[in-house]
Amino acid sequence: MSEKMLSQTPRALDRDGLVVRDVRPGNPPHVEYRLTPLGAEASTRSSP
Repeated sequence: MSEKMLSQTPRALDRDGLVVRDVRPGNPPHVEYRLTPLGAEASTRSSP
């Protein structure tokens, strides 16, 4: 997976309300993602 995809995909999920993006200060900055209730619902729907 390209570096571009690694940054674009999580941001798109954040934009769509499926995850929450939390940027922590530091060098380099640390970014954490959490599923929103909508993201958790979508995750269970996509699982077999």
